[in-house]
Amino acid sequence: MSSVEVVDGSSGPDIFVLGNHVQACCLQVPRTPKAGETLLASGMDVEPGGKGLNVAVALARQGWNVGALFAVGRDAAGEGLQRLLDAEGMSRATCLSLGPQSGFGVGLIGADGQNSIAVFLGANALLTAQHVRDHAAHAIRSSRWVYCPFELAMDAVRETLLVGRAAGAFNVVNPSPFVPMDADFWDLCDGILVNETEAQALLGLPDDLVSEGRLAEVDRWISWFGSRPQLALAGRVWRGQWLVVTLGEQGALMWRLGHSPVWVAAPVVAAIDTVGCGDAFASGFLTVWAQTRDPVRALTAGNACGARMATRQGVLAALPGRIQLANWLDKDGLMA
Repeated sequence: MSSVEVVDGSSGPDIFVLGNHVQACCLQVPRTPKAGETLLASGMDVEPGGKGLNVAVALARQGWNVGALFAVGRDAAGEGLQRLLDAEGMSRATCLSLGPQSGFGVGLIGADGQNSIAVFLGANALLTAQHVRDHAAHAIRSSRWVYCPFELAMDAVRETLLVGRAAGAFNVVNPSPFVPMDADFWDLCDGILVNETEAQALLGLPDDLVSEGRLAEVDRWISWFGSRPQLALAGRVWRGQWLVVTLGEQGALMWRLGHSPVWVAAPVVAAIDTVGCGDAFASGFLTVWAQTRDPVRALTAGNACGARMATRQGVLAALPGRIQLANWLDKDGLMA
């Protein structure tokens, strides 16, 4: 029997995802355009997206029992999301029709695979704490895990975490795009997933930690986190258990309360599109962390999912399922 098992939905941990939805339009361009410049795109992908939706779909494919709440507009994009949920075996009842427009995102994908993204929240901004109480409280209370991104109205995010905390769930937050929050908010977060720029904003990291490229930067990240047995968020010692920083092609680092930081390198791949890599990382990391509580294995799983996502154009079709994740873990030597 394997020493690492991908979650089996019949008996695995339940998770509630506060799932923002945006209709994603991504254009492949040779480079980021200058001010006032128009470039011809070589390709285009249009599909349902959003950080919460991507993570919810990936976790469901990996065998989790996923509860979710989405806000959509009264438009074609909202109808498209409901068809997607049907195809993924997820309930349409998790969709609330709020306002005329669904969220919309535009991404520019350079030849090197790096991306720039702008997001219009649309119906996501209309989701309230009352919506969470009326339509999601039961699902949250029956879940052992809660996952929230920041592409939503923050009152809804806070309420989701409050209900999760009261029910004894483990609250995981992806504060992207980053919004400064008070210390009471961060105390509701048991685990935090950030990229390097979000980590800088969250923790006030020195500028020389956040730069592209050389492996030497990783040593500075490890040194910085290793010298801090506690983390301060919004001026108060954070009460959470772990923080994970994704470092792109340099891998990922995990800080845990009472432990030395752990860094795992990412697989070397030829990236063509990095949109959705963080969401793929989150799904793989959470799946293996929930099973093993092993930081090396969980970070390796997250890195594998993120790196392989970068080799594909588009997001939904590339989000890893249970068999894919198990195969990647076996290839990386994590299966006995």
